[in-house]
This record gives sequence, structure tokens and C-alpha cells, in this order.
Amino acid sequence: MHKKGITEEVAKKRSRRTVKHQRGIVGADLAAIAAKRNQTAAARTQQRLAAITKAKSEKKEKEIKKAKVGFPFWLFGGVDR
Repeated sequence: MHKKGITEEVAKKRSRRTVKHQRGIVGADLAAIAAKRNQTAAARTQQRLAAITKAKSEKKEKEIKKAKVGFPFWLFGGVDR
């Protein structure tokens, strides 16, 4: 209060510190995130190279299939139209 002679002892409010913890995100749970973090660099590069070669081979197969389907047989008197 703001009156003369009256004093109140007010203890300072103590703030609570937040506890930090880890949570999983939408695409991966906490175990998957920890596993990726604990991987060695060599394992990561090996996985990356494997994924690249797989994608390249799938792309090549898709192009070959597209080339076979798109070939105009009707130009050369074929029945396939």
C-alpha cells in the first residue's frame, strides 16, 4: 500500500526454469532421430550413394519403358495404334 508507516514484506516471485526435453517430429520418432544422429559420416555417405544409384536406375528403366511405349508403330505399317 502507499500509506506512511505501513510496510509489508513481499517475497520476490521465483521464476520456474523450463525443463528441456526432446520430442519426435511428424516424420520420425525420437528413436529414429537419435539413430540418425549417432550414425558415422561413412555410413551416411554410403546410404546416400545407394539412394542415388537406385534413383538413377529407376529413372533409366522409366525412360526405356517410355521409349518402348511411345514408339510409333503405325508409321511402319504396324497394327499397334
